[in-house]
Amino acid sequence: MFQTLDRMKVCELPMLNADGIHRRVLDEVLDDHASLKLLVSERDELNQILHRMRT
Repeated sequence: MFQTLDRMKVCELPMLNADGIHRRVLDEVLDDHASLKLLVSERDELNQILHRMRT
């Protein structure tokens, strides 16, 4: 995640909100681990879980 933030600081990536950053990192992790196959809709749902968690 910090690498993504660093790349945003130097304008290598467009500015993203927290959800966008989390989704980008999720996609990178899943792409690096071919055995973890999720549909786009499943990735979207997983990315939104933090919003449904109780604190």
